[in-house]
Amino acid sequence: MVTQTKVVRILFDAENKATAVEYLPAESETSSTPSVIKTNKLVVVASGALGSPQVLERSGVGDEDRLSKLGIKVISDLPGVGSNYQDHNVVFYPYRSSATASQTLDGILSSRLTLEAAVQEKAANPTRYVLGWNGFDGCGKVRPSTQDEAQLGAELRSLWERDYKARPTRPLMLTSVLAGLVGDHSGVAPTQHFSMGPYTPYPYSRGAIHIAGRAVADDPDFDAGFLTHPADLQKLVWGYKQQRDVARRMAHYRGALEVAHPVFAEGSKAGYAYVDERDRKSGKVEPIEYSKEDDEAIELFIRQNVSTTWHSMGTCAMKPRAEGGVVDGRLNVFGVQRLKVVGKCLTS
Repeated sequence: MVTQTKVVRILFDAENKATAVEYLPAESETSSTPSVIKTNKLVVVASGALGSPQVLERSGVGDEDRLSKLGIKVISDLPGVGSNYQDHNVVFYPYRSSATASQTLDGILSSRLTLEAAVQEKAANPTRYVLGWNGFDGCGKVRPSTQDEAQLGAELRSLWERDYKARPTRPLMLTSVLAGLVGDHSGVAPTQHFSMGPYTPYPYSRGAIHIAGRAVADDPDFDAGFLTHPADLQKLVWGYKQQRDVARRMAHYRGALEVAHPVFAEGSKAGYAYVDERDRKSGKVEPIEYSKEDDEAIELFIRQNVSTTWHSMGTCAMKPRAEGGVVDGRLNVFGVQRLKVVGKCLTS
């Protein structure tokens, strides 16, 4: 086993069989004399959705026009390599919590609780300590009710009818609940929080990653493509409204941490103080009325804060070659022999 290395490329013989792998020590990426590992069986690439397409392209497997411009000999013309990038997009919304310090990860995340102190707490109380769990106390699959369908944007409503409505096990959104503030703790009072994180399953937006040079050290051209399809933004707007309704019903809820939420105009019926005071007076959680301006404020906040769930996929898709596929149903790369790709990059 060789560790702390960077794969330069895969070598092929005259019959397009993978015969060897070139690599460099991680600290010597610009070296002109890579080491070589030979094989008489096969090569398996497992470098993820970001790394695998770069390895293939440096090896001559990818779009012919793109590789030729970089002076790379084309072994297999596969335009699908590096395309179709997708991810589950998320925005975390934090709320103030009545939980105790031992019931959230805020101490660890803010550095108020050192690792040494946390280990001591674990020794003192082995049945309840902050190092004992990852903070995710709940996850859910969410679908709109019949009444909610009217809230969906035009593009999303059409796709809901086509891709989701008749498939009751397919969620429109996913939601995670984490015991702690996900975000910047500087400038935030040293108290306890929980965060709601709605994120998009089955995204429609697509991006791409391609090499920009022949060397391992050359930064790639990467476009995440987040929110390039309007339905994904509309999903996250709906997800914001849903998570806020759930948060307001939680026993630990003590109001939104407004610095990490959309900013609504003065007088908005979606305003945080307005909604909390109204619910307090009525003694129950009332529906929030969002105006067109409120929806625009939510959209702006999402565009400014959307993030990754580290679920990158799709850049070496498993589907027919004519449809932009890179590997077949047995993980074999089209146009070459003895080369397979594995991992999330296969998802189409």
